Amino acid sequence: MKNGGENQLHAHRAQDATWVVLEGQVTFYGEDHQEVARLNARDGLFIPRATPYYFCSSGDETAVIMRVSARATDVPNERLDYERAFDAAAS
Repeated sequence: MKNGGENQLHAHRAQDATWVVLEGQVTFYGEDHQEVARLNARDGLFIPRATPYYFCSSGDETAVIMRVSARATDVPNERLDYERAFDAAAS
C-alpha cells in the first residue's frame, strides 16, 4: 500500500481482527477520525468485532500489512460502511 489508503470508516460485525505491519508505517483511525495507533514494522493492533476503523499508509515507504481474523458464528458476517450510510442519509 503506497502513501494514503483505500478504505473508509467501516466495521466488521462478526470479525475480530489482528493487523501486523510487515513493512512501512500504517496509521489506524477510529470514529471522528481520531488516531488510534501508528504502527511501524513488526507492530500489531487488535480490533474487536463491530469496532469502526480505517487505516492508511503513513510512512515514506510502501507499507505491507497482514490481517488475521476470527469470525463469530452467531452474528451475520457483514461489513458496515459508515461513510456510505452517511452519504445516503444526506441525499
